[in-house]
Amino acid sequence: MKSFTRLLTSLLIVTGLSSVLYAQQPQTAAPSPESIVARVNNEPITRQRLGEECLLYFGQDVAEKMMNKYLIQTECHKRNIVITQAEVRAEIERLAKSFNLPVTQWLNLLRDERGINEQQYSEDIIWPSLALKAIAKDQIVVNEQEIAMAYDRLCGPSVEARIIVLDTPEKAAEIHKIVAADPSRFTAMAKQHSIDTNTASRGGMAPAPLRMHTGFPEFDRAVFALKPGEVSNVLNVGNQYLIVLCERINPSIKDKNPLTDDLKKRIIEEIKVQKLSKVSNDIFAQLQRNAKVTIVLGNPELERKYPTAAILIDGKQIGRKQVAEKAIERHGAKVLNGLIQFVLVEQAVKNAGIIVTEADIDNKIAEIASDALPLKDGKADVERWYATLAREHSLTKEQYRKNIWSQVALTKMVESDVRIENDDIQKGYEANYGPRVRVLAIILNDMRTAQRVWAEARKNPTEKNFGDLCEQFCVDPNIRAIRGEVPPIQKHGGLPELESEAFKLKPGELSDIVTVGQSFIIMFCLGQTQPDNIPLDDVKDMIIKDVRQKKIDVLTSEMIEQIMENGTWENLLSGEVHTPRSALVPADKAPQPEANK
Repeated sequence: MKSFTRLLTSLLIVTGLSSVLYAQQPQTAAPSPESIVARVNNEPITRQRLGEECLLYFGQDVAEKMMNKYLIQTECHKRNIVITQAEVRAEIERLAKSFNLPVTQWLNLLRDERGINEQQYSEDIIWPSLALKAIAKDQIVVNEQEIAMAYDRLCGPSVEARIIVLDTPEKAAEIHKIVAADPSRFTAMAKQHSIDTNTASRGGMAPAPLRMHTGFPEFDRAVFALKPGEVSNVLNVGNQYLIVLCERINPSIKDKNPLTDDLKKRIIEEIKVQKLSKVSNDIFAQLQRNAKVTIVLGNPELERKYPTAAILIDGKQIGRKQVAEKAIERHGAKVLNGLIQFVLVEQAVKNAGIIVTEADIDNKIAEIASDALPLKDGKADVERWYATLAREHSLTKEQYRKNIWSQVALTKMVESDVRIENDDIQKGYEANYGPRVRVLAIILNDMRTAQRVWAEARKNPTEKNFGDLCEQFCVDPNIRAIRGEVPPIQKHGGLPELESEAFKLKPGELSDIVTVGQSFIIMFCLGQTQPDNIPLDDVKDMIIKDVRQKKIDVLTSEMIEQIMENGTWENLLSGEVHTPRSALVPADKAPQPEANK
């Protein structure tokens, strides 16, 4: 009944409400003021607790970066290599200039889009890159043949071409037979069959002219032997099979751009940059192979044996506390926000007298696993579910169980308020087993474009034209790639405006523009599906279970909002302070002293 996406949404409804503990542990001693990073309803959150939380979610990533930097620093020390702050700054300026951006704007872009601040960028990305290049510098040699090949690529002839990329020789032979017989079909066949979406979306047109010395000599010879309008044989490149149509041959421009000393110097520098990247990667891999590294963090047995260590490198420790501090520096503000939310929930659960046991958590996980995966020997395959979460969502077992603690606790707080009426059951039955509307859809992000697309669709209200418009305008890349195909729309699915419009449509009809959140949706009706012929009594228990969980999800979300709004907290890292609205009484509403009293 539940999809995997819905299950994950449900189980992570309290994402960010995680804690080092399932239930609050007693404080053995009052924390010192300097060790406190936040206060939640007068309860302190210590830097140590924040550090442990950061280790849980980011510890291994931070420790790995620290380990890599340690290896590079050690090698630099052996070779007397020093990378100065001035060199780091110069490299940042060079990279910003390569994107035609001022340094400040480049750093702001990294912060806003990748969550990397200037210190992280300098220390974790730029410094290691410069250090590896300095280590690799003496190993870079450029010979005359490489210069000649680079000059040929730059100024030699080139071919403007269309390409069809296929993954099996059988399919390639089939398509080649068609396009060789009729090259005018090449564009359509590229759109329909090429597995390379970048060129397929452009009718197979290569984004730039093809040049010599690609690294595949047979491919080069075949392409540069073509005349305009000719189709190549099937060319095996790596594990793919390519068919090339020559559109135009651009002649060499060597006569206009002779190989001067200045051009040669620029070519040599470009080759060195390319080689430096590869050689530095090889050197780094060698440093990792030569080091004796033991990852302690995340291994319970090793953590007991080395309680203060995060990683052991050649017998030396990168300490757990050291990694925790670096993790706080990198991720502390984000993690602290989630920790504050969790403590608010934790306090509310405690005040309500609710206790969550390990058995409660085990039962909930087993329930989720049994809904998501086939049973194993008649039981929920919990271990496979843990493996699925780790593989597809990077959730560790410990992280997941803490999220489930929050979900179970909040469920216990709201489940007594759940009421399931006959109307709920009927709607659940219609949603899961009733008719659905098959549509093509185009999603747009502004009304003006939506109106223009709708007008174009109305001129020619056919499935093909609607699909063409979707390929051109839809902002969702997945829907755009399949020309507007979306799952059939059900009743009572949570989008009443969209559902109401869809169920009004007849096959071949165009919908109005439907506003859903910040998006504007246009639908083309293909018809309705037939309802499943399943008696309500046969599925009533499943529907009740599904409806109950949906209502719990809604109440849980409302409960979290209420807890957050009614809480008082202070984030000492960001300076953010929250006070409940009820505590903010306007001056004109405040009690006034009585006269002459």
